[in-house]
Amino acid sequence: MLIQIKAGRKASESKFQEIINQLSAYTRQKQLPKNMRIRLLSYYHYRFRDSYFREKLILTNLTEQLRQEIALQSSHRLVENVAIFKALPTHVLRSIVKNLRFELYLPNDVIMKAGAQGDCMFFLSAGTVAVLTPTGKEICHLDDGAHFGEVALLVPDQRRVASVIAIEVCEVYRLDRKDFRKCIAVHTELFAKLERIAAERIERAMVIEEQHKRYLMRHSIHIERRRRNHEGQLI
Repeated sequence: MLIQIKAGRKASESKFQEIINQLSAYTRQKQLPKNMRIRLLSYYHYRFRDSYFREKLILTNLTEQLRQEIALQSSHRLVENVAIFKALPTHVLRSIVKNLRFELYLPNDVIMKAGAQGDCMFFLSAGTVAVLTPTGKEICHLDDGAHFGEVALLVPDQRRVASVIAIEVCEVYRLDRKDFRKCIAVHTELFAKLERIAAERIERAMVIEEQHKRYLMRHSIHIERRRRNHEGQLI
């Protein structure tokens, strides 16, 4: 059994190296810039941790209960860190975790863009992100256990009120709109809690955005006055 495990691990590592070699050849053939090549290689190393396996194929052969248990164990750090998950009934938590989709973002990746149509929310398992107003004013930083993007799912026809950008490598779990309705919207207490958080975030984002717009306007007027004064001195 131990020999089989070691052989399987070696095969997984060999497959990963094969993919990395193919990726390197692809980036050279496409003549991609060096910084893009580095980002692509970094993504694969962080995403697969130097070993490759076909998760969907593995999970297909398991029972639904085993798949749910694996999902719960795989995201245990997320479950422990996210405040709104605490005290949830096990069946509700299982339902949420089962529908989460893992995503990895590298530094400076845009996870969410202000003004875009929102069709999902995110839970931050590890990493740090910056939250920005539509005009680029930083609102705050979020780290392990935070969630964002719920506003677009709670308010009909509401577009993203803020942009979210990865500051470092971020492990994120995405919950799509259809799954949100299925496993969160039906839980009255959790839904109400998210509504309160969303309302507070909308208000805060709007206040900071208006303050920043006024600052930009004053700054623009100041620059224009200086330009005119300078031109007047030259005449």
